[in-house]
Amino acid sequence: MMTTERKPVMNLIEEMQRMMSMDTNQIPNLQESIRTNPYHRALQSALVDHKENNPICSATVKNDQEEGNEERLDNMLRAEGVVGPPRVLEDENKDYEKHLNKAREVYEQKIEEHDRVSFRISGSQLEARVHFCENVRQILHVQGEFRPITQQASEAMMINVSKKINKASMSIKQKACEDVIQLRKTYYDARRKRKNFSQKATQILNAFFEAHITHPYPTEEEKHVLAMQCEISVSQVANWFGNKRIRFKKQIKNASEERRHASMATTPVHNPYQTGHHPFGFMPFGSGYPTPFAPGIVKLENA
Repeated sequence: MMTTERKPVMNLIEEMQRMMSMDTNQIPNLQESIRTNPYHRALQSALVDHKENNPICSATVKNDQEEGNEERLDNMLRAEGVVGPPRVLEDENKDYEKHLNKAREVYEQKIEEHDRVSFRISGSQLEARVHFCENVRQILHVQGEFRPITQQASEAMMINVSKKINKASMSIKQKACEDVIQLRKTYYDARRKRKNFSQKATQILNAFFEAHITHPYPTEEEKHVLAMQCEISVSQVANWFGNKRIRFKKQIKNASEERRHASMATTPVHNPYQTGHHPFGFMPFGSGYPTPFAPGIVKLENA
């Protein structure tokens, strides 16, 4: 009697193990056999409970840090004209503009290839990502009938899939930023040619400096925003603020010295002889003051 009761359970376990090595076309028939087993739900519930009581420790990823890094990369790519509307450069920078457009084309090709390989459907990246994640969710739901997949594990899998997609996208953006930085070093830093900013750019930078006079150190995000507003590079923004702080400190130092010198010039100098008393208690000879004589001694005029 015990053997008869245990047989459906043993058959169920054996059938679930056979699914791992079976051909895809044979799985539907076996799935139906597993579903109709009277112990299927009980065994599935027991496996889920066991998995929840023995969670697998996984390394946590700092989502905030990854989102911040991706945001900085996006800001830099927009500021340099790799994404979004292309930057309008001067005539003498046509050679640099040609290489920048080439870097823009390479970036767009890699992003398009990444989306095609990752999502395998056309459309916008957001729509493709949603469609892809929904497919993964459906697969987990189907497999959850035969595997102990908890709701928590399903959500963790969705997060993990999204992270892997973001990681691949960030590597492409990082490579594009590195290419633009190297391109700037080649065409700008090597020339060492300084140009005056436009009046609009100077006004924007000065306004930011005066508004943050107590701490005139813009963050990386603020540098990218200022670069877009002034239509200059991020490195030019950083150099401007570095030079502005140096000039500002010199102005404060010079103003302090001028006030000190002016204060010294207007302060009267104390003359001890103007009080009628010599500091040593007597008048030295030849000092221009009358020489005192002891009582009873008469001074001879021609002695």
